[in-house]
Amino acid sequence: MNSDEALLYIRNYAGRLYDPGMVEDFIQVCAACQSDVSLADPAVKVLTTRDVAAGMILARNLNADNGMLLLNAGKVLNGALVEKLIAFEAMEGRSTASL
Repeated sequence: MNSDEALLYIRNYAGRLYDPGMVEDFIQVCAACQSDVSLADPAVKVLTTRDVAAGMILARNLNADNGMLLLNAGKVLNGALVEKLIAFEAMEGRSTASL
C-alpha cells in the first residue's frame, strides 16, 4: 500500500478497528509530515482504476506497481485514457495503482 491507501484503510475502519476520534487528526499529522499524502484534502479521493471517470484530474503521479510512470499529476482523464488504464491493469493481471 502507498500512504494514501494505508490512510484510507484506517479511515474506512474508524470505529471498528481504530478510534474514530483520532483518525482524522492522525491523517492531518501524516499529511503534514509526508509529501505523498493527499487524503488531507477532502476534494481528493483515492480510487481504483475501475472507479475513475473522464474529467477527473490526477492529484499526483500515477505509477504502476513496478514504479513505471503512467501519467503525471495534473493530467485530466478522458474516456480513452480510462480505457487504456483498465486494459493495462487487465494485461498486468493485477491492480496497477490507486488513483
